Amino acid sequence: MSIKTFSMQSVVGIGSVRLDDFGLGGLARGRGDGARSVPHVVAFDEVEYLVGAGVERYATPIERMDLARLTDSPELRALLYAALAQLTRGMETGEGAETAPLRPLALNVGLPVEVVMDKALLGEVARGMDRWLVGHHQFALDGVEVALDVATVRAKYSQPAGALFDFVYSDTLKVANRLKGAWVLVVDEGFNTLDVIATGDQQQKVSGGVRKGMRRASEILVEGVTRKWRVDDLSLAEADALVRAAVDGRKAWLPVHGKLTDITADVRQAVDALAAEVVRFVESRIGDGGRFDILLTGGGAIALRDRLVRRWPHARMAGNDPVMANARGFCKIAMTKEPEAGVRVVGVDPGFGAIKLAMWG
Repeated sequence: MSIKTFSMQSVVGIGSVRLDDFGLGGLARGRGDGARSVPHVVAFDEVEYLVGAGVERYATPIERMDLARLTDSPELRALLYAALAQLTRGMETGEGAETAPLRPLALNVGLPVEVVMDKALLGEVARGMDRWLVGHHQFALDGVEVALDVATVRAKYSQPAGALFDFVYSDTLKVANRLKGAWVLVVDEGFNTLDVIATGDQQQKVSGGVRKGMRRASEILVEGVTRKWRVDDLSLAEADALVRAAVDGRKAWLPVHGKLTDITADVRQAVDALAAEVVRFVESRIGDGGRFDILLTGGGAIALRDRLVRRWPHARMAGNDPVMANARGFCKIAMTKEPEAGVRVVGVDPGFGAIKLAMWG
């Protein structure tokens, strides 16, 4: 058996695109590698939502950074529908597979540390997710009808705990790294939040979350552009795109007083400032980090890797794919709990920057 993964940008807007924009193949053109430029269209409850890369070309993205989106928000529902439909496509095999219904799904969902640390909030979020997720779901993706059934939802682990589970268990569910007596720290730099968690007797001392994800670099950039260039209408979505360009090694261009201006140096300065904030927060919890085996996970960890490794030379990326480590870990830990027969287990990391799924089978 193997773990199948899928991710897509957590961008949602209300609107529509022409079906012929998808080209031949329609649904089959959906991709999880960021190459797709036309958003998916998810339709349910008589509303069409645009989802994934390219939404900003057709509609104003709905930007919700509050934790209430984890309960029954239409944005998260649209994202999850689009991602699950693509993850599970073609999974049933054998005679009659083309018409056979997909096996019910057992979802293991990771939550921000700040939710897990608040028992009352954790209970509220877990009950809310259970109410809207468990049961039968009917929707359309890019004009194709889809039906999914969710048998169970488990929402109890913090998102960085997923990376720990991925570290502990191999892809055959054998224990690859024992945590007993080990000092392991996970630094999970996401789009909206920075979460940290440690093993053993250090867990309660270290666990914590703060709103210092990669979005914070965009906020710093907006402040800097306003101050330096007197451009006061740079949106966070535009700033996000500029940060991504600079992190990917491309130039960051911005129209300033009618002239296209290279502001790459300003973007790098904003990313440097964020990295400094990340280090300050983490070291306020653990000291200089010398006692810990430090695992870096999340898309932001890839963006900040060089800067963080300069501070903690012994730090390393979590697994072969740090972006998917949390979702993979949630899938693995669920499989070790002997799930109900006849279900497909899916680990879910509902990040603010991207939704990540990992399915066993």
